[in-house]
Amino acid sequence: MTNAELRALVADTIKLWGGGGAAAWDGDGLRVAAADGRAAVVRRGGPLRWMLEVEGGRTRPCASIVALLEALRTAIGPRDQRPPLRMVAPDG
Repeated sequence: MTNAELRALVADTIKLWGGGGAAAWDGDGLRVAAADGRAAVVRRGGPLRWMLEVEGGRTRPCASIVALLEALRTAIGPRDQRPPLRMVAPDG
């Protein structure tokens, strides 16, 4: 996944959460900011694919895009979160 693709995915995901915010690359990584001021930085990680740093310097490794988006939503997603949307295969 390119930097531009990751930024677009994160920006679109923030819109879907309905909380507002922005995502932009800088020299440190992908800076993601919520409308209420909370922020996080996404970086590419060594043996793991992604590292998410949230306010206070806490860092969380994420082995997939799904794990990264889940951690990002926990860190800066809307405070009044609805139950998570689950995607499952149809029966049959």
